[in-house]
Amino acid sequence: MSIKELHDVAVTFDEAFARYQATIEEARRQWSAKLLREFPDKPALEAIAERLRTDLDAHQVHINAVDAEVQTTVAKAPPGRVTSIAVGNSLCALVIGLGETAMVADVQNDSITAKHSAKKIGLRSWASAPIEIEQVDAGAVCALEIDRPREWTDYDQDRLESAAAEIGQLVGAWAATIIKTSDL
Repeated sequence: MSIKELHDVAVTFDEAFARYQATIEEARRQWSAKLLREFPDKPALEAIAERLRTDLDAHQVHINAVDAEVQTTVAKAPPGRVTSIAVGNSLCALVIGLGETAMVADVQNDSITAKHSAKKIGLRSWASAPIEIEQVDAGAVCALEIDRPREWTDYDQDRLESAAAEIGQLVGAWAATIIKTSDL
């Protein structure tokens, strides 16, 4: 085999391995989002959402699972119906893509968020932190203002990130019990 042929094989192998890693990572994210969606202690999630809503004096707080196709609200404060939207319209998917907390004072006039469904439903201000389960971003906890723009603070960011970490730990602990009791 020539050096060029060896190089071509190595490049092909590297590309295949990169696709394999991306597939594994997406499967891990799907699994983590499913764990968040199916977490059985919804009252615990609702209590976290209500506590955060009170701490931030926010209009609403949503806890959302996000997979490759859909964002599903698994808990919210104040309580309401569970909703799902396509990932293409999901602000939470942006947070997962960033892998860090995002806060937008005026959704209606922000160049990125104004393109999402948030503008259509009249959302004015939004802050969100990713929920990490087993080292994978599975969803996000979001604080929303419907009636006014809002400048989010460092305190708000800290509370969002603390709530996201608490949710990740709760769901992760439950997942560990599933694995221990399974026949794998």
